Amino acid sequence: MAQRITGPTVATVGTPATWSQITHWDTTGYKFGWMRDGQALTGSNGADVGTAFGLAGTRQITGIAWRTDQTADTVSYAVGVGPAVSISGPGTISSTGSYTWTAVPTGCASTCTYQWAYMSSGSSTWINLGTGVTQTRSISSSTPNFTLRVTATSAGYSTARTKFVSNATYSPPGGGRNPFC
Repeated sequence: MAQRITGPTVATVGTPATWSQITHWDTTGYKFGWMRDGQALTGSNGADVGTAFGLAGTRQITGIAWRTDQTADTVSYAVGVGPAVSISGPGTISSTGSYTWTAVPTGCASTCTYQWAYMSSGSSTWINLGTGVTQTRSISSSTPNFTLRVTATSAGYSTARTKFVSNATYSPPGGGRNPFC
């Protein structure tokens, strides 16, 4: 069996993950080293390493296993890393009007693109919205609670985040009474 690395093949910028070296024989006869994108990870001298990437794209984890005779086996492992993204903007609406939510990305490799989607409470269908860094919606008393989703893409990898928005002004049709009572 050849030396190999196991662990996730996809990750998100800034989120730690763990990879492991599987050697030809029992790992007790080896000393280990690790590199992330060609740079040594100091203090990582075990068969496992936990680390996070700072930039979206195809990144590289490299494991080096030195045998007792000081010969080394090296293997690299590609990891697709998507940008981290969060959504800023209100989580609770207390008056009707126009509200804006903003995608806040981290680790874009030059640029990020966005796709926003919307899902009303009680629905299971996402409705695509705009592709800008912001999303503005007009909220009225007939707008039910909803979830916004933004997907950020950079260097071919994507990460999605959601935000639930509660509309305190919502007045359901029929005044909120149960029609079966």
